[in-house]
Amino acid sequence: MHDALLAILRGVRNGSFYGTKVRAPHAMVMIFLFQKGSIRQKLRGVVRLTFEHSKNLALFVGVYKSVLAVLRAHQQTLGQHVTTDVGKPGVHWHAAVAGGIGGYLVWGRYSSVN
Repeated sequence: MHDALLAILRGVRNGSFYGTKVRAPHAMVMIFLFQKGSIRQKLRGVVRLTFEHSKNLALFVGVYKSVLAVLRAHQQTLGQHVTTDVGKPGVHWHAAVAGGIGGYLVWGRYSSVN
């Protein structure tokens, strides 16, 4: 279980980092090209959009990896052998279930980022 917790935390960290790396340049270009307002307002918009995107990706990865850990533990409880690494789907349908739950919980509400 210790390995699963580390996989979840590592995934949350990486999701946050990737969300920032991708969204900050995109938001900066789009806001500075197409929005009116002072430089301060534009920078606040960039920070707001970048934070929201980064937060959403980190939450999605956290939920996804958590569901994978629960499904893996359940599979092992049933006595079935799991051959994949911790943090990866034990069987193919685990990814679909974890992605569906994570997508519904994180991306299921409307925002300017989704």
